[in-house]
Amino acid sequence: MASAQPAFFVGNEASFNIKSNTLIYVNGLVLQPGSDYGISNTEMIVSNAVSHYTVQNYVSGAATFTNNIPAFTGVLGFYYSDDNLNGITESALGVKVHNGYYWKSLSTASRDAVSNLILSNAVSNLNLREIVLADEFVTLPLVWGPVQAIRNSNDIRVSWSTRSEQAVSHFQVERSNDGRQWLPVGNAIDARNIGGEQSYSTIDQDAPAHRLYYRIRQHDVDGRSSYSAVVTAAAVGESLSINVFPNPASGSFRITGVDVLNIQKVELLDSRGAVAISFSKAQAEYDIRSIAAGVYHVRIHTRSGDTQNQQLIKK
Repeated sequence: MASAQPAFFVGNEASFNIKSNTLIYVNGLVLQPGSDYGISNTEMIVSNAVSHYTVQNYVSGAATFTNNIPAFTGVLGFYYSDDNLNGITESALGVKVHNGYYWKSLSTASRDAVSNLILSNAVSNLNLREIVLADEFVTLPLVWGPVQAIRNSNDIRVSWSTRSEQAVSHFQVERSNDGRQWLPVGNAIDARNIGGEQSYSTIDQDAPAHRLYYRIRQHDVDGRSSYSAVVTAAAVGESLSINVFPNPASGSFRITGVDVLNIQKVELLDSRGAVAISFSKAQAEYDIRSIAAGVYHVRIHTRSGDTQNQQLIKK
């Protein structure tokens, strides 16, 4: 297998439709949707190396979709070669999926060491950006939560949270003037590596007055590293307005322009004013796949008692 190769392509004006419970195989990847499923405007690339960082060993041959495809409900699977196991025991193999934000381990329904096929248990409404085989029982080192950079005069408070941590050494805040060239800000902050969600923050004192970009670099204990999402801090005198994006949205949306640590609750109200879905705390991304298409009023409640409002179109 080449290091990377296109395996599947569907143009913007075309659609590849899979009937319910039909099993299809595309260059190693197996899909068996639980209901009729259509794919359009994407290319699937198979590569020996994953495009989303992980410290885990994995079986050579990761499948990546170049554009978002509809959330998938059904069974996922992968064929593999014994030559590509990279030291992983076949009895531990499982399907892992990157949903665009973190790696998710799927429970395994069957392992066929004769046919070299792994099938997951059924999943529901799962975003598929990248799929790979790895050790099902190894926990990934880090799952990012929300990241925020809020200016107060010449000081900028950078805050972030993690959903889980394991074997993470420390975090380093980095700043950029243009989103391309990055420099470290302040001292490294040790990771806690304890269960549950963790919150961190630091102050960038005497920051330049113009608009700035921030990201967090996490360092694993084995010397590897990865990055959070990039966030923007307003220039002095500039107000970054509250915004929800993408808009329209189909699967999820994000909120910018408000201090993430100040978000207490987020509600989506339908055209009748009824709450369609509610989130009790800030999220890196707000999942709205469970609600019907339509126009919604996004109500953002802050801990300071304010309420911010936006409109969102759910496709």
